[in-house]
Amino acid sequence: MNWKAEKTLSPNVCSSPAARSIAVSKLSIVVDSKAVVFIMPPHLTRRRCARNDVVFGGGGNSAGQAAVYLSQNVRKVFLLIRGDDLCKSMSSYLAHRSMNTPNIEVLRCTEVIRMNGDGHLSSVEILNKTTGEKKTLPTAAVFSFIGATPRTDWLPSEIEKDEKHFVRTGIELGDSRHWTLKRQPFLLETSRPGCSQREMCVSGSVKRVASAVGEGSMAVQFVHEYLKTM
Repeated sequence: MNWKAEKTLSPNVCSSPAARSIAVSKLSIVVDSKAVVFIMPPHLTRRRCARNDVVFGGGGNSAGQAAVYLSQNVRKVFLLIRGDDLCKSMSSYLAHRSMNTPNIEVLRCTEVIRMNGDGHLSSVEILNKTTGEKKTLPTAAVFSFIGATPRTDWLPSEIEKDEKHFVRTGIELGDSRHWTLKRQPFLLETSRPGCSQREMCVSGSVKRVASAVGEGSMAVQFVHEYLKTM
C-alpha cells in the first residue's frame, strides 16, 4: 500500500493475529518418520478424546469455555495456567465454574515442557515453576489457548502500536505526535487520520470474532465521517 498517496485515502487495516506456538524440549509424535502435529479445535476432537484425559494450556476465557465444554465427554481435564490465580485472567463466573466442575483440575504455576508419543500423543511432562516439581500426565490431546501475536510488523511507524505490537486506536491517541487533526480520533481510528484498525489487532480489545464483525461495519461508518471532512 502506498502510504504517501493522496490524503483522501482512508484505508482499513485488516491485520489478523497469528497463534502462538508451544515451545517444548522434544516433540516426538512420529508418523512415517515425520514429526507432525494435528491442529484441531476441541469440538472436532470431542469423540476422539471421549473417556480419556486431556490437557489445556491457558488461563483465559477461551480456555475456560473449551475446558468446560470438553469436560462433558472426557474423563478428566487438566487446566494448566502459568499464574497462581485463575480469576486474574478469566471471567469470575467462568473461573468458578471451571474450578467447581468435578473432572476439571486446575494446575497453577505450571507449563508443558515435553510431549511424548509414538504415532500419537501418549503423555506430556509438566513443570511447576514454583516448586520445581515435574510430573508426567498420560493424555490423548493437548489444547493450546495461550493467545496470539499480532502481525503488524508491516505497518509504517506513523501507525502507533503498544509494547505488544497491537495497534493503538481512539481517543488515547489525542496526544500522539502522529495525530495532526484538531478533532479527537474516532473510536477505531489509528494515529494516521482516516485509517482504521478492527478488533483482533487493536490494543486493549477483547479479541472476539463477534466484536470484529460488528467493528467492521463501524469502521465503514467512520470512513464516511472522515470523508465528510475532506
